[in-house]
Amino acid sequence: MNLDRFGLTTDDKTMSPRTPTTVSSAPTRPQAKVVERAIRDRDDPRRGMAKPIVVPEHMAPEDRAGFLARVQSAAEEIRTVRDTAMAEGRTPRALLFSDMDVDGITSHTIMRTVYERLGFEVEPVFSKKFSDDIMDRLRRADHDIVTVTDHGSPARDAFGDPPVLVLDHHKPPDPDQDHSHQVHPMLFGLNGAVEVCSAGIGYLVARAIDAEANRDLSVMGVIGSAGDMLDLDHGRFVGITATEVVEDAVRAGLIERKTDIRLYGRHGRSLKQLFQYADDPRFEGLSKNEVAVTRFLAAQGLNPEERWCRLDQETRGRLVGHLLERASDPDRVLGEVYELTGEEIGGHLRDVKEFGTLINGSSRYEMPEPVIAVLKGDRGRKYHQAVDNYLNHKRNIMKAIRLMHELGVKQTAHLQWVHVEGLVRHTIVGSVAGAVQGRYDENKPIIAFAYEAEDLTKTKVSGRGTRRLCQEGLDLSRVMRECAETLGGKGGGHDVAAGATIPAGTEERFIDMADAIVGEQLGHLHKRV
Repeated sequence: MNLDRFGLTTDDKTMSPRTPTTVSSAPTRPQAKVVERAIRDRDDPRRGMAKPIVVPEHMAPEDRAGFLARVQSAAEEIRTVRDTAMAEGRTPRALLFSDMDVDGITSHTIMRTVYERLGFEVEPVFSKKFSDDIMDRLRRADHDIVTVTDHGSPARDAFGDPPVLVLDHHKPPDPDQDHSHQVHPMLFGLNGAVEVCSAGIGYLVARAIDAEANRDLSVMGVIGSAGDMLDLDHGRFVGITATEVVEDAVRAGLIERKTDIRLYGRHGRSLKQLFQYADDPRFEGLSKNEVAVTRFLAAQGLNPEERWCRLDQETRGRLVGHLLERASDPDRVLGEVYELTGEEIGGHLRDVKEFGTLINGSSRYEMPEPVIAVLKGDRGRKYHQAVDNYLNHKRNIMKAIRLMHELGVKQTAHLQWVHVEGLVRHTIVGSVAGAVQGRYDENKPIIAFAYEAEDLTKTKVSGRGTRRLCQEGLDLSRVMRECAETLGGKGGGHDVAAGATIPAGTEERFIDMADAIVGEQLGHLHKRV
């Protein structure tokens, strides 16, 4: 098996080719089928694993052109605001409101940097939800422009007087409302859960303002896109994210794009952790089995504490062969991965997904400024503060997972759920739910409840599914929105991950309604199993 063609070497567009290495044993079935497919996909110019990826067939050229035209007009609006203020002899002012997850913080940092480079004073505002208090604050803003990233929004007339730009990719709450203030892929027929997120949109606006000066911001676009899992469906980015955002970062030498295993932690986790915690795909006899993983690595002559990124090509190829034979879905073992060329191999910031986890470590505790500084290049005090926040986040996640097991995950006909009350911080309950979803029933989404720390009359709801369940029909965004609105709350998000806020005490009614909706979406699957 030639690993250079197999994709386990560097991107041929940005790095020098390496000497091909051959694995000592030939691949077996079904391993050989996946190897052949990986080679075919890499060499096929229409798919292009390490080449520019073409627009998916379902995205018509006119939709793409219309969306990019809207991006251009947004850039012109920002320039006009700047020019008007400066003509009046004053400094332009922008209010920038963003969500507090990876996509929200990266899109915020992109737009904040753009505004600062244009000479704006920027007032940052962060919140996990579009609350009435936030809406009132935006309505009363006396800035020259209000910009919202990674948040769905109400109609234009709900805002105040300043020009408003909303860079969002969630499902619009009402397609019939005036969304002229939005730069939104779904308004142009593009899938905001797969093709471009707010960080990607932010980079495109930055590029339209000044392509050369803002090319460095493409890296943040890639990190945000990975944080929102846009590469989950296809094992790589597709659509505008691939052809515009990633491609710009690769051509600028900022991102290395290559084919490798798609397991989280290639740089930051030990081999033992890498295989033990693998759940997409799972590996028979290894996933969730520390003893078996340790024995497996010993049989391969490998130190369990070694990291994947430091293995030589021959060893990686041999391990890939074993993983393909054990994988629950061999097609998901390999895919494109993205690394920051200027960061240390084995460090927290080399892999874009691991960089995103560092961002989460601060954002989940409402401390976005350290990671904003890191995104802007700080590798000193703010970086170390962000790492400390991340390590604390990891400890809290592990404690919360153990607590969920102790409380017990309850099963209904079509979903599973747990209420952690006030025992787990509501800002991390979604992350914990995602971590435990497949440990109980992989054919059901999980819903987790937690009381909001600042208002015990409200309950935070987090729903997590898998891409496979979404392909079967799951849409958690609809579940959260419809159930929450019926109970007097608010909800939304993506098909695979969504959230809501509901009045405390209505959780069981929420579960009853959610179970009915998920039954409509996945009942056919549950009948099969």
